[in-house]
Order: sequence, then C-alpha cells, then structure tokens
Amino acid sequence: MEELEHQPRLKRKDRHKRRTRKLIFRSMGCGLIVMVLGAAYWLGNERFEANNSSPEVSSVSMMDKVERDERHRLPIEDDLVLDKSIDVPLENDGTSITENMAEEIPSPAPLVYTKSYNDGSNHVYLTIDDGPSASTEALLDVLEAYDVKATFFMLEPNMERYKESVIRLVQAGHMPGMHGVTHRKEKFYADSNSVLWEMLYGQEFIHQTTGKYTPLIRVPYGSKPYMIDEYVEAVVNQGLSMWDWNVDSLDWKFRSEEYVTHTIAQVERLKTKGETPVILIHDTPKTVEYLPKLLDYLLENGYKFVLIDAQTEPVQFPR
Repeated sequence: MEELEHQPRLKRKDRHKRRTRKLIFRSMGCGLIVMVLGAAYWLGNERFEANNSSPEVSSVSMMDKVERDERHRLPIEDDLVLDKSIDVPLENDGTSITENMAEEIPSPAPLVYTKSYNDGSNHVYLTIDDGPSASTEALLDVLEAYDVKATFFMLEPNMERYKESVIRLVQAGHMPGMHGVTHRKEKFYADSNSVLWEMLYGQEFIHQTTGKYTPLIRVPYGSKPYMIDEYVEAVVNQGLSMWDWNVDSLDWKFRSEEYVTHTIAQVERLKTKGETPVILIHDTPKTVEYLPKLLDYLLENGYKFVLIDAQTEPVQFPR
C-alpha cells in the first residue's frame, strides 16, 4: 500500500481539538460523547485487551492470519493520522457538496433491521476493503462495464488521498462504508472509544465529501477475536452496522487468478447450504486484473449483485 501523504498545518493538539468540535456539531449532535472519544484517543490509551485466544473464524490458518495482519499494516507513524482535517468541501464538475444536498445524520441509536442478508434468494454481496487506491478508477471501470454494484469499506487516509474516487463511486451508485483510520490492532482496538473514533472520523469524511450518510462499518481483520462485547455494544448503540464476510477471497495472499478459483469454491459450498455469499476482496491491482473472471462466473450462474444497506441485518462471525 502506498505511503499516505501528511501535510501538517497546525499543532497536533490544536488540530485534534478542532476536529473534535467538528464531530460534536456535525456528526453526533452530542458534544460530550465525541469529546470523550477524541480525548481518549489522543491520550493514547494503551489498554489493548483483545482476547486473542479465540479461534480464527475464516478458512485462513493462524500463520496466514499473522501474514495478513502484516500486509495490511499501514506505513504511517504513530501520530500521523491524528492530524487529519477535512475542513474544505470538495467540488466535482463545479458542484459543491452543501448542507442542503447532504443526507441528514440521525441521532445515535441502535438500527432496526427489516431483512436479513441471507434471504434465500440468488443474491451476492461484493465487498471491497482497504481502498480507495491508485487501482480504484480501474476497479470502478470494471464494475461499470459489468453493471455491478459493490460496497466499499474504506480507510480514511486513503479517502483523503483519492477523494475523486470516493465521489465517483458514490455517484455511480456504489455503497460507501468505513474501515477505520489506522488499520493497526494496537491502536484501533485500544478501547471502545478508539473503535468509535476511527469509524466516526471516516463517516464524517464521507458525509462532507459526498453528502452520503452511511452507518456501515467493517472492522480491521474482521470482528473476531478483537471486537469484544464492550466494543460491539458501543458500535450498536452508536447506530453503526458491523459487517464481516462468509467468503474470503484471500486475494491479499494469492495475488493471482488463484483467488478467483478459491472464491468460486466457497461460493459453491454456500450454495449447497442455501446461504447468500458475502464476498471479501481488496482494492489492489492484481484483484482488479482478475476480477472480470469472478464476475463472469457469478453472472453466468444467475447471481444478482445487491448492495448492503442500513436495513439489512449483517453477516457476522459467530461469537
């Protein structure tokens, strides 16, 4: 993953205070909660109690998981991501995102689901992690050519770097979601405040950039074993919808056409069980290169691509 740009403008504490105030008035409507979140994250709470004795849920072995963790580690210094500012509204084709155009952010409250992802139909959910990146434009071109919609779980620093891609994917009808800021276990899972802070930070960026409100999140490395009950309760009460997956492409590992074969095998196993596939892929050049082969298989076998939304009860790893 390419290094993230860092352009300091203000002293870190001053900029973080400004960011906390922005979340107070624009995102949550409850200043005390966000101030606590920001302050706790800024002070660098070192409580990382991850209960990592729980078994890994996906088909990846523990050694694979360690390798994946290292591959996903962002090349950023400890405090770099805390200095972000999203004060400037973006423009696209001469049209600014204004408050009148933006979707309203509801008050924090648990979501009420009206349907399940696993509805017994021939649906498939394509979910894409870790973007946007230099590959996103090519990825969007492929999806457009196949008339396929996907859900993008994105990292905030990457969204800042590739703002135009964020705007384009929303305008094209894809669904944005949050994947955090740091993608570092020791920072993201420090406590419930850090989990919320990273997700709300990305949520605010998407809202200011595109006018789109989204409660969809995917936590780094999936919810098990790091999302302990306290953290899950915090995101539920905040009105966020946490999604895992049931098809792991392992594209980060194979980086070849083999990820397509691996994915198809899992999809076929789920079909025998009558389960709806929620496919995890990543925003990388090799994934984009071989994605048409996966889309060809799914479309030829009658699958209909659907978007994740706030009304759909998510797939989550067993707890």
